[in-house]
Amino acid sequence: MFDLSDCIRNGMLRKLDCLYMVGNQFTRKGVESMCSGIRSGHLSNLTAINLSSNHIDSKGVLAFANVLKFLTSIQTLMLGGNFITGDDVVPIMNGITSSGATLKELSLPLCQITNSGIRDLVDAATAVRMQRLDFLNLCNNRIDASGARVFLEATENGVFPKLISVYLSKNQISASMQETLSRVERIQIRCF
Repeated sequence: MFDLSDCIRNGMLRKLDCLYMVGNQFTRKGVESMCSGIRSGHLSNLTAINLSSNHIDSKGVLAFANVLKFLTSIQTLMLGGNFITGDDVVPIMNGITSSGATLKELSLPLCQITNSGIRDLVDAATAVRMQRLDFLNLCNNRIDASGARVFLEATENGVFPKLISVYLSKNQISASMQETLSRVERIQIRCF
């Protein structure tokens, strides 16, 4: 049987730069096992992780967030289609911050992120000034016009200076707010 954490711990994946484990029915136990391997420091070359469409819950996200500090080269993080809530955004952002990595892409579609999760994302991003983030996917969550307004104000205040693409489709954003978001000049925001 293949044991990812053993492969990581033993340095067999030392040169790996992208880890894509999409739709593998990965659960909290699998994430915790992977995290024990990451703590070994043998994945410091990783620039992209995609754990989308698994069965990762808040405890799994917390375990993963706690080892992000070991992933100092991470630029792309995709966790969509898991049981991630707005409360999980803060540990993820804190983990990225503690790694010193320069995140360029954050993808959290098909989760359970609400307006409070958007506020947490903006607050965390404000603290670290997400200087290099250029892509954000929050499709199919539970964001309405209030959350979209928080995000819009953050972009106007320079919280995401390099952001060029934002996906907010299939949320509960009103037509008038979608129209307002479509007029943002510097960022392509898709709400449809």
